[in-house]
Amino acid sequence: MPFSPSLLVVGIVLALIQVAAAVPWVLALTWDALRAWYRQAPGQRLLALIGGVVGTVVLGGFALGTEIGIVRERERLEVIGRIYGIILHLQLIADVFVLIFVSMTAVWPKGGAVARAAFRESYRQPMFWLFVGAAVVLLILSPFIPYFTFGEDHIMVKELGYDTVMLAAVAFGAIAASMSISEEIEGRTAVTLMSKPVSRRQFLLGKFFGILMACLIMVAVLGWFFDLVLLYKYWFDKLPPRQLPQSVAGWVDRLVGPAEARNLLSGTVGWALHAGEM
Repeated sequence: MPFSPSLLVVGIVLALIQVAAAVPWVLALTWDALRAWYRQAPGQRLLALIGGVVGTVVLGGFALGTEIGIVRERERLEVIGRIYGIILHLQLIADVFVLIFVSMTAVWPKGGAVARAAFRESYRQPMFWLFVGAAVVLLILSPFIPYFTFGEDHIMVKELGYDTVMLAAVAFGAIAASMSISEEIEGRTAVTLMSKPVSRRQFLLGKFFGILMACLIMVAVLGWFFDLVLLYKYWFDKLPPRQLPQSVAGWVDRLVGPAEARNLLSGTVGWALHAGEM
């Protein structure tokens, strides 16, 4: 039945995981505005926040549980599970970088502030998005290029994707690093910054780590997109669907819960293994 209580519980748990994964990056993006909004009426705002989160979890879980109950087919549930894993993967990427900057600021306040400013400056540059856009276009076109490899085209797409992601990040990092310090010196902002209690070493290392984080987030996001492209390539070439390893499949089958939930979990685990392999 579509409204099975067990499936609704599964849906609520899955929605709760996605909401929990969204909290760090949402707070990072809206912290100043949220703090100003909260200070207007702390008691009411807190209840509104809690109610909004609980309502999102319940409504999302109800919708997801109902969809699982309606679909029921193993192949389609695995596709839904794969989509769930794709969204969760992207959120976890954002969470990791939020955690890195929070930790860096706590352990290394002055250099962390410089790194955060350099990171913000890097991803706001048009050049950053130019490299990302060019890499995305090349990754999209790569499955359709004839490689004449007698059924091994996906291997060439994989190698081309690795090179594309690496080249985009390395080229951006080299150019951004060469421009960042010179622009700071020409604009006299470096002199102003180092007149404060920030040493030259903290300034240079902070710049280095900020640009490095911008390169790494480019690698992470392009790598996530490359996982999608490669998954499409398997389908485009009509290759046999990739199966879970026997040990993992056996572990999923032994879990307690509805069969529909285990099928959805198989798709999510399959995406995790595919992304981990890449």
